Amino acid sequence: MLSESLCEVFVWDPLNGQQHRVPFPPELRDVKRESFCLCSATVMCADDQDGHVHQDCFLSPAFKLVLICTSRDLKTSFSCVYESASGVWGNIVSTSTTDMVLTLRPGILIGKTVYWLFHGREILAFDTERQTLRVIEIPAEAQHVNSWSFQLLRTDDDSVLGLAVKSKPGIHMWEGIHIWERKLNSDGLAGWVLMQKINQLEGIFSCAFRNAEMVGYDEELNVMILSTYSGDFMLRLKSMQIRLISKTDGWAHTVYYPYRNFYTAGRGVGWKWVDPNL
Repeated sequence: MLSESLCEVFVWDPLNGQQHRVPFPPELRDVKRESFCLCSATVMCADDQDGHVHQDCFLSPAFKLVLICTSRDLKTSFSCVYESASGVWGNIVSTSTTDMVLTLRPGILIGKTVYWLFHGREILAFDTERQTLRVIEIPAEAQHVNSWSFQLLRTDDDSVLGLAVKSKPGIHMWEGIHIWERKLNSDGLAGWVLMQKINQLEGIFSCAFRNAEMVGYDEELNVMILSTYSGDFMLRLKSMQIRLISKTDGWAHTVYYPYRNFYTAGRGVGWKWVDPNL
């Protein structure tokens, strides 16, 4: 949880019950709040070595926290990494932007880079290892419908940035959802490549699919949630299997976030209240 008024992030691990209040870095905290338009944060596992099993993260209390803030004039975004093991924020880096982060759309981690969707046609990328921040434009061919028409993805065995784009419905043609990948060309330059077109899905009526919105994504399972006026569906992107998870009689406007519950022998399972006064 992030409080812009208090300039701090509240981190709670439901598996081990540990709670942390992390103030913004002094350089950002001491600036008047009126200087910023919007902030967002992403929690990462502190152990980023190859072969690490993320389900075992509760065995270690350490974590990394990536903070992103955008100036009120939308011209600059800042990012910084906090490491709980040392209790220290890293250097603040910045880059020019033209809009603000979509706070209801969590960032996704691919390799050592965290990506966020911005309003408009931008993706913000923060390399946690090199400590660099850059902007990636979405494919020029992608027609902007609204903020729920885009979804960041992991593709190519979870190692490449992908983007799902719902094409803009036309009077005579509907092109469905397009899956793009960010790849290097023969000159070593990164660019978008159209990999797949999803024109229809078995189990969803055509008229409902035309108006579907992307309201959730699980980067570990590569599963996307589509919301329609007749219900919400879970789509497995690799197999294209789809399953109804919630039936409705109209737009529910529900946003889904991935959550897993783990059980380990010898550890109790039960409710744990978060102390808001920590």
